[in-house]
Amino acid sequence: MSDQQSLSALWQRYVNVKAELEMLEYTFRNRPRSEVLDCLKEGLTHPGERRFALDLLRVLPEENRRALMLEIIGLAAWQNGQMQKAQELVFSVSGDWLQENLESLAEQFIAHADPVDLWGLLDICSRVDKKIALKLAQRFAASADPDIRDAGESFVETLGNLQ
Repeated sequence: MSDQQSLSALWQRYVNVKAELEMLEYTFRNRPRSEVLDCLKEGLTHPGERRFALDLLRVLPEENRRALMLEIIGLAAWQNGQMQKAQELVFSVSGDWLQENLESLAEQFIAHADPVDLWGLLDICSRVDKKIALKLAQRFAASADPDIRDAGESFVETLGNLQ
């Protein structure tokens, strides 16, 4: 088989796989929303499935991203291979909705976050609403936990230097 035939076969395989993927996405769009959300929420917990769950969330309606925003923020704030994809999904929802819901989502996230993830959360918050980020950072700066306090103090200082 020549290189051209090999490339042609590879192209045909690519076309077939993409067509099948589009059919699968269509099928997900037409399943009951609660089933799809349960499936994606579970997928976001498995390292080998996360990127695919994030990819599917990108093509599904925004209401699905909103429903799983706490989980998406968790991946967007955490240093991992899917951080960039997750951050793109965070900022793909309506800015008004995100601003209205960010503080509540941040509060829920904080309840289960590791101190190192708080840096990522503060970064996300600062890109949406610096006032919310500053409020959270000040709260962290008053924490008895030295790691949380350090994150808060450093972020307060960083925000102060930006103004």
